[in-house]
This record gives sequence, C-alpha cells and structure tokens, in this order.
Amino acid sequence: MNIIIAVEDTTMIMPIKEKHYKVFWTFPASTYWELRGLLDLGVDQVILDAPLYFDLPNVKRLCADKAEIRLVVNKCMNNYMKRRDGVCGTYVRPEDVEIYEPFVQHMEFDTDSLQKENTLYHVYAEKKYWPGNLDLLLTHLNTEVDNRGFEVIPNDEDDPKAFAHRRLTCKQKCQENNSCNYCH
Repeated sequence: MNIIIAVEDTTMIMPIKEKHYKVFWTFPASTYWELRGLLDLGVDQVILDAPLYFDLPNVKRLCADKAEIRLVVNKCMNNYMKRRDGVCGTYVRPEDVEIYEPFVQHMEFDTDSLQKENTLYHVYAEKKYWPGNLDLLLTHLNTEVDNRGFEVIPNDEDDPKAFAHRRLTCKQKCQENNSCNYCH
C-alpha cells in the first residue's frame, strides 16, 4: 500500500520518515526559502503557491529526485490570500493541463463537495475544455472571464497555449512592480 501522511507540524516529519512512510506538508510553499526547508526535512511531496507556482521549471529542477510537486488547479490564490480579482492568481485552465504535466506529478481540486469534484475531474481530465465563464470553475476568481475568449491564433501571443507557457515562467512579476498586465 502506498501511504502518504499529511502533517502540519515539522517535528512529525522525521519520525514518520523513520517508519518508511511518505510525508506531505499540508501548507503550500510560496518561497524558495520554504521549499528548500521542506526538501531538507525530507518531505516527499510539496504543494505550491504563488510566486513559486509561476516558476515551475526552476522548482522542478530543485525538487528533482527529492519531492513530487502538487498544484491546486482550480483555486486563484496568492500566498494564502484571496484577492479582489484572482486573474493573476494560481490556477490552470482545463485546456492547459498538458502544458503543466511535465512539471508536476499531482493536480488536485479545492472543493467542498464530491459532486463538484466529479464535475471538475470530468472537465479537467476527460473533456480538457471549458466552454464558459472561468469564474464558475475557479474558486476566488471573483470576476467574469469567458474562456471562449482565448482565441486560437497560430504563432501568436493570443494563442491560448501561449497564455499557459507564459505563466509557467513569469515568476509573477506583476506583483512586484505592477508592470505586466498579460493575465488581464
């Protein structure tokens, strides 16, 4: 049986590891300081928050052979905080799952019901397409964004795949100096 134990107290990590169980720290890592600390403690899986969510190639390199990466794909957060508008927050559109797959081992949902989780699974894993407003799919988006507005224009910045590729490595610079408005 493959068991992973979620912990909220770092002093529990070593005793659990000594019993040969896998350990998952329940809180998202948002800085490289936190991430390196968790890796040094020996966690087997890490969940990411902003801005690490937006630097996945570097995070993957750091976690290689140490820990698996988890993302909550339907929650627009930034360092545990809801925002007035979650457009620049952490989320993955269903159409972009394949772009994130090389960087993460686990994608999960934030939901309060099994029915909604089943619907999210159907949209993200089976259909891989959402033909409506993203605010119905994403928690804390707090604004209407019609997903059909991501037009497919080959070799163009407006290509919906360009959106995901850009967010993979943007490092969320918009939060530092408010100079990027790409997500908007």
